[in-house]
Amino acid sequence: MSAAAYELGGKTLTPGVYTIGAAATLASPVTLNAEGDPDAVFVIQITGALGATASVGNVILENDAQSTNVFWIVEGGVSLGAGTHMEGNILGGAAITFGAATTINGRVLAGSSAGTIALADTTISAPTGTPPVGYPPPFVLQETVTDANGNYLFGDVE
Repeated sequence: MSAAAYELGGKTLTPGVYTIGAAATLASPVTLNAEGDPDAVFVIQITGALGATASVGNVILENDAQSTNVFWIVEGGVSLGAGTHMEGNILGGAAITFGAATTINGRVLAGSSAGTIALADTTISAPTGTPPVGYPPPFVLQETVTDANGNYLFGDVE
């Protein structure tokens, strides 16, 4: 998509692999359009950091797009502002921070010694859809939420 910093907001992406050679931002929603194919895969590779603006840096799935088939591969840090909504699987190379009241349908993995995941009143839900062939289906024992201090809140757990 770009060798330099890039604003993803306002764009509509179709299935495929997208590469950004620096930081990426979401200052408005980005739409992932599967064009009617529920098996469509989206891979967004970001060499730098990914930042989403509070409440408006959202990811929207349309035309059968499934969060289980969306992969955000981010070499730098990930910062999702308060009230944003994310879809897909985030594979971060550095710290990942969720603002208050942030939601994600997907998985979050930090892959370095500095790769902490900070949650503040965050809801993480299993991705939607069937994974690509060869991947096991998602299994959720219990959805978790954190309070404003990052403490986990477990409801209905025996």
